[in-house]
Amino acid sequence: MAVKFLGAGGASVTNFGPSADGKTFMGKAPAGSTVSITDGSQVGSPKADATGLWTYTFPSAPAVNATVTASAQVSAAFTVSAPATTLTALTVSSGTATIGTPYTGTVSGQTAGSTLSLSGTGAAGLSISGATISGTPTAAGSVNVVETLSGATNSPRTTSGLVTVTAAASVTLNALTISSGTATVGVAYTGTITGKTSGSTLSVSGAGSAGLTITGATLSGTPTTAGSVDVIETLAGATNSPRTTTGLVTVTAAASPAALRTAQMNFTQANPANNAAWNDVVTNTYKSPATIALKDPSGVATGWTATWTLAPQYDNTLGNTGIAGIPDNIAISSVYVQTDTGQKSMTLRLAGLVAGNAYKIQSYNSRTANGSAARPLSITAGGGTVQVDALGNSTIVSIPSAVADTNGNLDIVFAQVGTAAFVHLNALILSETTSSGGSTTTPASGSAPSNAVTYGGDPVTYNGDLVTYGA
Repeated sequence: MAVKFLGAGGASVTNFGPSADGKTFMGKAPAGSTVSITDGSQVGSPKADATGLWTYTFPSAPAVNATVTASAQVSAAFTVSAPATTLTALTVSSGTATIGTPYTGTVSGQTAGSTLSLSGTGAAGLSISGATISGTPTAAGSVNVVETLSGATNSPRTTSGLVTVTAAASVTLNALTISSGTATVGVAYTGTITGKTSGSTLSVSGAGSAGLTITGATLSGTPTTAGSVDVIETLAGATNSPRTTTGLVTVTAAASPAALRTAQMNFTQANPANNAAWNDVVTNTYKSPATIALKDPSGVATGWTATWTLAPQYDNTLGNTGIAGIPDNIAISSVYVQTDTGQKSMTLRLAGLVAGNAYKIQSYNSRTANGSAARPLSITAGGGTVQVDALGNSTIVSIPSAVADTNGNLDIVFAQVGTAAFVHLNALILSETTSSGGSTTTPASGSAPSNAVTYGGDPVTYNGDLVTYGA
């Protein structure tokens, strides 16, 4: 019998051969291996024992000249390991950040499955989620990113200085300006501040700031105290914060009403020196000046003027002196209107007044030297009209509120009433009742205001609209 030896699977069959009966075969193979034996028509699968010995008996002896082969199969388990992983350097979309300024950056180069974390002095205020770094840095320095992956040959791996955080550029606060630098106590105020640095806050101080508040860059309110308003600008990190701009607004006290003015006019030929408180409206016989500047009783210019627009006639032949308190030369009958001349009125224009303001007109008119007949005279001005029948030279009439026109003019028309032969005009007093500041003053009965006038040293008593002159 020919016997052929074969080996398989890296195992070997040794000492292989038949027994004496020609049916049983035996041999050695790796312990525990399975042996495949065949004579070409019969197949067996004995298993090697722990010592590697095996035997197999064919059901019938192999044929003469048959080839019996035996091979051993050894099972082996193999573990396939993944290739070794190495973490690589990371990059970021923005490598610079500034303290106090929001930052966002996207990390690239992260290995799948790894996790990222931050370290370094510049990492304060920043955080990382996935591959995104974000936040507002609070400290200057480098930001490092640490990548960790289980099984990686170089985990954890740190990419240093991925982001550099720097301090904000130096900021210097500048002086502020405002749209309106003046305000008045008791008057609503609004002003817009310019020059404010972005991100700063403003506040007010100073004696004049009472009643004012500031919102954003707008200062508003109603001041209650005179003085300066200072504005304080504050900005974290600015080299000169807080910075105060002093006197940005000056608050002044409300203006006191202007003193009420008075002008006294006489219509005589001459004005004695002791009556300098009176303005001469007629200075020469039969003549009147084109325009005369009026002064107050103390000699201060009022800014008013008087002009005859319809010229009067003049007569100095009468010598009436019957009114107490008015100097004799002023009580002498002077300008007049006369029926037989065809002129029955005369007009005196007062100019330089305040348009729309009210003025009080007081007039004294005489009739004849002996007072034997009434000489009625009407006086019209600023929408008011009064009439006087002068008897005994003792009547003073008033228009309490004559309003100046839009040009600041007030025309006073003196006219004859009825068929009187003539009427005379002696004295006229013009007084403000409303100042240019808009306040109105009504003198109390029995008392005189601070600007009360005296005539030749005579006192003045106010009693409503009636003025009486004490002897």
